[in-house]
Amino acid sequence: VYQALAAATSGGCSILGPSLERATLRSTKFVGPSLLVVLSDFELYDADPALALAQLASAPFSEVVAISLTNEPPPVLIASRITAVRVNAGDPLNSLARILVEAAQRCASQSSEDTK
Repeated sequence: VYQALAAATSGGCSILGPSLERATLRSTKFVGPSLLVVLSDFELYDADPALALAQLASAPFSEVVAISLTNEPPPVLIASRITAVRVNAGDPLNSLARILVEAAQRCASQSSEDTK
């Protein structure tokens, strides 16, 4: 553990598929509008990154926000129904919060529309 913490880089990897599967499975137990937020650099190490991105683009949530850390969001996400944005280290501190609050408001408005 100490070596990992002392390393010059985090040395992590992004594998989207299993996390997306778990989130989708958990969402089936929830009734009402749902919001999925993905924070990633989108340098994916999935066996089939294109499939993982396609599954994210069609994820069964009311709102999906893909926040790409430093890198441009993948084109397949930009061309989909989800909100795909890029956040950089030098961005204003509230930029990430603003993105999440706006997504939550859209999700809440879907709940209001459903009750009309």
